[in-house]
Amino acid sequence: MNYGLATLSDDEFPDALLFAVNTDQGDPLKCLLADPRFRSADFKLKELRTYKSILHLAVYRHSINAMAVILEAGINPDISDNGDETLLHYCMSVRDLDETRVLLEGGADPYRPDQNGNTAWHLAAERGFAEILEVLLSDKYDINKALQTRSSIGRTPLESAMRENQVNTSQLILDHIAPNSHLLQNDPPYLHLAAAVGSIELFDKLLGVEESFLRSKDNLTMVESMLTTAVPSSGACLDIAGSSVAALFRIMDICEGDLGDEAQGIIRMLVRAGADVHSRRNENCLSPTEAACVGRSWSIFQAIWKGADRTRVNDIGYRGQSLLHMTIENVEFHGERKMLYLHHRGVDVNLPTTAWPMNRPLHVAASNRRWDIVHFLIGLGANISLTNAHGTNILHLAVAQGNILWIKERWKHLSSKDLWDARCSVDVSFLGLGEELTTLHDGNALHIAAVVGCSEVIQFMKEQDLLTDINANTMGKATAPHLAVYGGNVEVIQLLLQYGADLHARDGEGLDPVQYASHLGRSEIVELLTYIGRDCIIN
Repeated sequence: MNYGLATLSDDEFPDALLFAVNTDQGDPLKCLLADPRFRSADFKLKELRTYKSILHLAVYRHSINAMAVILEAGINPDISDNGDETLLHYCMSVRDLDETRVLLEGGADPYRPDQNGNTAWHLAAERGFAEILEVLLSDKYDINKALQTRSSIGRTPLESAMRENQVNTSQLILDHIAPNSHLLQNDPPYLHLAAAVGSIELFDKLLGVEESFLRSKDNLTMVESMLTTAVPSSGACLDIAGSSVAALFRIMDICEGDLGDEAQGIIRMLVRAGADVHSRRNENCLSPTEAACVGRSWSIFQAIWKGADRTRVNDIGYRGQSLLHMTIENVEFHGERKMLYLHHRGVDVNLPTTAWPMNRPLHVAASNRRWDIVHFLIGLGANISLTNAHGTNILHLAVAQGNILWIKERWKHLSSKDLWDARCSVDVSFLGLGEELTTLHDGNALHIAAVVGCSEVIQFMKEQDLLTDINANTMGKATAPHLAVYGGNVEVIQLLLQYGADLHARDGEGLDPVQYASHLGRSEIVELLTYIGRDCIIN
């Protein structure tokens, strides 16, 4: 199809050409470009006088189809415009990924420098054009050559990206550099450069990609020597130092704490340089002090806390937890030593979290069934009568876990009847009784013992004269026998009846314990209660 070219006069031809480019019509343009009049030496197009070529016009009009057709026709894609700037440089400057792709596919030279000696890799890297850089980092090009090329001021693409604090493009390039060489490669080393420009993100990125490198104790010593000269070189490095401490902790965690003693030298140096060990890069990251509390290394914990502000020992941080809460959650890593250290610096052993249900340190330890840590915290002054937002105290948790031995050992601290009568909401989902009862609301110690089936606790309560209100109701009007029926705890039911529980009491649905047992299909319990003498009609 010739699109009526034969009828176009010489005067109309330029207008048709301009129209095809401006409207991005590829097929008509292909015919126009094949016309001898386009190639004639005396061809003039007034509208194109300000452009070097028709390709420039297509690029500036963002006519993608027209660009592809023009390049296919053999137009040179590397015609320079201003100085040594080519169209590829222009497309990079305006971050046009589509036009960049078309030019590269059409044969544009990405290695060609502009007037400042910047190649396409330099421009994409320093301006943060990650999408374009990904195209340039494909196997189609000589990546090593491209990344080693220096601009007029002596910068490689990676240096250009780092100087402009472009984290994403820096990381893309780092991923294409041989592993285990980033920290020491280049002059100055890239880690020095990140410190010099004040880039916290890049400093962490460089450390983060060096996990295998940092597994070597000799390499850690080398890094310490490097940091000693890098960090104090700039005032901006004070923030970098704090951030790099957290980065090192992530690496130490991967190394399972094996390098703790060697790494503490780096930590101490960073702290001396002014690292803020309390800062977090964002809400999803631990601060260095928090990382020290959850980490495996005792030596790193000490190194960090030598630079910590002791007035901030009770700060609430990551996910609403205090440093003490975090230490208890990770108590297997020198937990008691860390807790004692924090205690000497004024930690509040009764401080609740700000996250619901505002658990105190005792709640965390007991919920994790670490009663040895509960004992340790009480020794530090933890108050066993304090509750969380659900009203749960440490006694409630002991009863829920059936820990009669701890209750007896701590009886002198638990003898207050108020503790036993205190109401709370407690999670009983661990019993696996179904969705009908996952949380016991407004229950006391007796109710908890009944549903979990802890007959020893009920016997102990009887011995200590604590069953003054054995028929008390929960929020759902259930009594202890109702809860024992739900838990299927025959021994508890027998004890409750023996101690005077009322079998006529009805729950919120109007059911007495026998009817409730029948409703749940607990025939053995119905039989037991009937045998005891309850004369009831089962509806």
